[in-house]
Amino acid sequence: MTAGSYKDGAVISRSAIIAAGIESLILRNFDNINLSVCDVKCDSQLSLTVNNDIIFCDLSDENHSDDIYYHYLESVHSGQKCQWVMLISSDEQQYEKWHGLPNIHLIPLLVPETELINLLHPFLDCMYIPGDTEADAEACSSAQIPQEHHKLTASEKRVLRLLGRGLGVNQVANVLQKSNKTISAQKRSALRRLSLRSNADMYAWINSEAGKVELSNEL
Repeated sequence: MTAGSYKDGAVISRSAIIAAGIESLILRNFDNINLSVCDVKCDSQLSLTVNNDIIFCDLSDENHSDDIYYHYLESVHSGQKCQWVMLISSDEQQYEKWHGLPNIHLIPLLVPETELINLLHPFLDCMYIPGDTEADAEACSSAQIPQEHHKLTASEKRVLRLLGRGLGVNQVANVLQKSNKTISAQKRSALRRLSLRSNADMYAWINSEAGKVELSNEL
């Protein structure tokens, strides 16, 4: 999720307080974005995906309801080039922790156009703001290294793609049916190949043109 790359956006939430908080945060960090706030009950799914570049959808108060997930499934898979940011509750993280699998409702929503963010996770950590710091410049520089200097394996690409959508290591392991140890090792290996030192550098590379090109290609 790269700040500054979206012109029109929408916030969908049942909670006016959460919606106001998301709106305030986005307006502070996204330049020149036209942001609207919608209630879940009155949102028109098709018009939202057609008229917006990015949609922040608060699922934190939905209590794993079948209806609400199917409500958004059609929109997410509509083919419109719209980025979806799904905000989930800590309960779903607890579900994953204790039952070993991510909430089954979330799996169909995990497409390249969606990112999954826990409301307890620092929101700005999932946001790449170009030119913010010297570290960003260094990360962008790393992203410009020619592909042949850091060719990733197919497994490493799959891991980085899922991490780039907002999943944690545990969730990636569940989706790919691998152990946490294996996923962590593949992530570290990818960072070494890319000469990246931190998660911030990794997300900067994933959102760079070089990263998008490399991760879109299979071996």
